[in-house]
Amino acid sequence: MRGKTRDGIRLATIARMVSELAMVGIREGTNHPMILMADGLRPCPLAESSDVRRMISPWLRDATGYSARDIYSSLKSGAWYC
Repeated sequence: MRGKTRDGIRLATIARMVSELAMVGIREGTNHPMILMADGLRPCPLAESSDVRRMISPWLRDATGYSARDIYSSLKSGAWYC
């Protein structure tokens, strides 16, 4: 995965970090390169058109219970602070 999101965060970095979370899974999609999956939540598409602050962080907040702000900061830096 070579692209970046609208926020400038590499898709590969997000995929690597999300794969470390036990409660979140990743699968390949047809319209989007990756789809984030969690029990009880609708799937969340992850692509170059994704805005991490508005789409991915709130979804991960609902999946993990961590603060969306902490999640976004962690994804930007490439290491979990939560």
